[in-house]
Amino acid sequence: MMLKIAVAVGAVAFVLLDANPSLWMYDKLTPSNAFFENKNVWITGASSGIGAELAVQLSEAGANVVISARRENELEAVKGKCKAGSSVKVVPLDVTDQEAMHRSVEDVVQGHFGKQGLDILILNAGKSQRLPAVKTDLQMTRDLMKLNFDSLVDMTLQVMKVDKWAEKEKGHIVVTSSVAGKLPVALSSSYAATKAAVNGYFSSLRSEFSWLRVDIVCPGPIATPIARNAASSAEGTKLLQNESDDNKMPVDRFTKLMLSGVKGPKQLFYETWISQQPALLFTGVAQYLPTVAINLSKVVGPKRIQAFEAGKDVYKMSSWVTRDDVEK
Repeated sequence: MMLKIAVAVGAVAFVLLDANPSLWMYDKLTPSNAFFENKNVWITGASSGIGAELAVQLSEAGANVVISARRENELEAVKGKCKAGSSVKVVPLDVTDQEAMHRSVEDVVQGHFGKQGLDILILNAGKSQRLPAVKTDLQMTRDLMKLNFDSLVDMTLQVMKVDKWAEKEKGHIVVTSSVAGKLPVALSSSYAATKAAVNGYFSSLRSEFSWLRVDIVCPGPIATPIARNAASSAEGTKLLQNESDDNKMPVDRFTKLMLSGVKGPKQLFYETWISQQPALLFTGVAQYLPTVAINLSKVVGPKRIQAFEAGKDVYKMSSWVTRDDVEK
């Protein structure tokens, strides 16, 4: 009887959960975003997707928001979607341009926010990858590492220095990582490496200061342009334009959960996983049953590559799970 109940509870949880259980429950119990009122927040990678939705939801919560990305016209469009009358400043920025980024940090932290300084730095800039490892040249890997990892570290250290976080003994960093940094992901070897580096670096940085809060947010597949803009081959880029968002989490739902973690207790939400099933389950398996995850990846990985090269949507299990697989 108890076994049946446990199985039933597990089945319900599998269907309902789209985040780690503590975050899912906290989000249900604390819907208010009053925590962000009058907070000074800087979001990078804010011209589309998660960054753009963060700007919208934070403006609705009463935060003072700075949004940055390379394309000023898209940033202005995001600002136009934010709450009327809210404080949203557009700061065009290529985070891989070190000199420009350092100037922007001084302008934003000292010039725009002034004495209060920056309350929350959200590092959201990044690029994905969709290509088998053996077809990914070293330059593509270097470019991904420069954007997804190096620029985040550089900006973090510059903000901490200019805003004198160590003197204030106050600071809050939110990093958009990925479940790809937690588990084997075929077609994303270099991207996964950048996210594993992010997880390792920012976890270690957190450990060096008792006062520093660092939230590492690990999304699964989210309905944003990141997949269609992923680093790939010329042929792969064409295939990505037909990729559906049907099996991905809506970006507004993801962002709501992300902000619930940011406003929640740091002891609970230093790392959060936010994804629809089955990616959320796979992440848990990789964390707690790594041997199972490794062996599973050796079955699933080659099939995902075959599906990708055949022009199929790799986020649809039906693209790489056949009737023969089920019957076996």
